[in-house]
Amino acid sequence: MILYGITDTFFRLQGLDAFGGNVSLDCLTMFRHLMVDVIVNSLHGIRLGAVRKWASGVDDILSTAIHDFPMLGVIVSLAHV
Repeated sequence: MILYGITDTFFRLQGLDAFGGNVSLDCLTMFRHLMVDVIVNSLHGIRLGAVRKWASGVDDILSTAIHDFPMLGVIVSLAHV
């Protein structure tokens, strides 16, 4: 089950070859979505589809929360100063 979800995500990423270098991609964002897919699938057995959502332009709530977490920590620490 876990291996299937990871390979499914890997095959989705192989679709990036279709761009042929003509489109600029944010690799850090792509990697964050990939890691969210892999970790959620390996821990909970759920296919979240964060890479698929990212590729189609839809926001993934968990990936957005992970992205905003460090910023939230800075804002909270500045509020206590």
